[in-house]
Amino acid sequence: MTESKASCRNALFLAHRDVLVYVFSLFAPPRSRNGSALIETNECSALNWKKDLCNFMLVCKAWSDPALNALWSHLDNLAPLLKLHSSLREIDGSYFFLGSSSAGDVPGLNAGAKFNRYARAVRSLSLTAEGSKKTLPISLAGMAWLGQELKGVPLLPGLRRLYFSDPNSDSVHMGLLALILSPTIEAIAFNGTFLSANTFHAYALPLVGRAAPALRNLSLHDEKTAVPTSIWNSLPAVLSNLKLQTLSIRFPNNPALEAKFFGVLGKSLPNLTTLTLDVHTPSHGPSAEALGQELLPHLKTLHLVNRSECSICQCYPRFLLQRATSITFHLSANVPGSNAFGPSIETLSTIHSLREVEISTVYTVNRLSLVPFFQSLDLESFKMGSGFIRIENGHAGLEIRDFIGAAYGGTNRKRKWHLRELSTPTFRLNSANHHTNYAPISALVHIAQHGKGLERISLPINSIVHGTNQETLTSMIESWKVPAIPSTLRQLNIADMRPCRQGQNTDFKPGEYREMSRLLDTIFPNLETITVMKGVRKERCWDEDWELIEESRLMRKALRTGGKKVEPYVIAEG
Repeated sequence: MTESKASCRNALFLAHRDVLVYVFSLFAPPRSRNGSALIETNECSALNWKKDLCNFMLVCKAWSDPALNALWSHLDNLAPLLKLHSSLREIDGSYFFLGSSSAGDVPGLNAGAKFNRYARAVRSLSLTAEGSKKTLPISLAGMAWLGQELKGVPLLPGLRRLYFSDPNSDSVHMGLLALILSPTIEAIAFNGTFLSANTFHAYALPLVGRAAPALRNLSLHDEKTAVPTSIWNSLPAVLSNLKLQTLSIRFPNNPALEAKFFGVLGKSLPNLTTLTLDVHTPSHGPSAEALGQELLPHLKTLHLVNRSECSICQCYPRFLLQRATSITFHLSANVPGSNAFGPSIETLSTIHSLREVEISTVYTVNRLSLVPFFQSLDLESFKMGSGFIRIENGHAGLEIRDFIGAAYGGTNRKRKWHLRELSTPTFRLNSANHHTNYAPISALVHIAQHGKGLERISLPINSIVHGTNQETLTSMIESWKVPAIPSTLRQLNIADMRPCRQGQNTDFKPGEYREMSRLLDTIFPNLETITVMKGVRKERCWDEDWELIEESRLMRKALRTGGKKVEPYVIAEG
């Protein structure tokens, strides 16, 4: 390509501002899975994306404006924007607005115009208790002046998403809420104990119903409050004025739900497509059934959080339970029995829409109690990301084979769905509550052979043990027979529990890196990434070794998919 053609193409690219706007928008914080709330970024990651956009802004004039818009698209507090206001003044520790927003010229750009420009660029705003320390202490007079100056126009006229967490009833954030809410808002997440206070259900919630008519996604989450709340009476009436498509209500420690709530809620939300519920009646007693009317006609996704240990929570009426697509069992004690989930699984087997099951716990769960989930239910996803799996003596390291065998075989019935995601916790315990052996490398070969349709898996392994029948990495590669349907696994998330003690010869050998990457590329031809499981464990000393294995595997895959055969490298004797 000649220099003139390259220059022409670069100029053509820079001339398309909409392309640059889209590219730079990818650096801003992401939205949550259901779009109903923002994902809060930690301080380090927030600094990273802001720093990147600041650097892009300085590259050239064509990049400056789109990068600035992306930088202002998400705010963690309103202080940066308010400081642009030419009328803002500090008096005795409080902030006031003096004069007009058009006062105070800046060379090339009016100060009021700059404030209005970047106020229009904000698309998502996160106001948290921590963020309130950074927000300027605006006086009551300043609030009144700002509201009068806006003349009914929202402070952030282009705002799409709002995350609002635990303000005091007389905080700056609560004062600004009426000015922030806009007809353009699509998603709001309210989080914290203030949801159970009168300030929320008597003021903030009705205000949302009036000032955000375009709201489609709403999330209400109070993890801590354990006292009765009046929100159950006010919520359906407010929601009936909105055309919500996604709703998440989580009050796990507030068992004050009235039995008639679900019937009233269902009549208030005819357009709802996605619903998440973690709400409970006193003593988890049964809810009233809604009869005589088809409720929630457009509901497609329903996630129910169960807090009755291994039993199905009676808080949810049958008309909801039968439409569940995802169930979470929240366990607050060990599960020693092998049939602890038996009655629940029998009930779940009648729910034809169920696709996902999650076990949420920090306690120990018997391996045998988990197997029926795979045998009896047609699941696409099973997750147990924390806690411990107890394995009886003599079965250590074989639990993954049992799960795979139960999910993909052992039944003559035709499955509606196949397991696509399997997540297991890092640790395994034996009957004496001691750490036991972990799955050998040959377990990965078994997954590749029998996990038809599996795309993501998280599991612990012990890479120093290659197999249970004297297998070696080389022998597993040489004996591998490509199945009729190659493995569909795309993401492998592992915790290597290889012993990590000083004085023991457990280090990776140079040849292991090569053979391990060769084996993984052979048995998982569609694998995209290998990652290490998060969490604190002493065996994390092997994480860097797995980075080397992954680097080698990716190079082998690149050569293989590029049509080049990769032969084992042997140093010839000179």
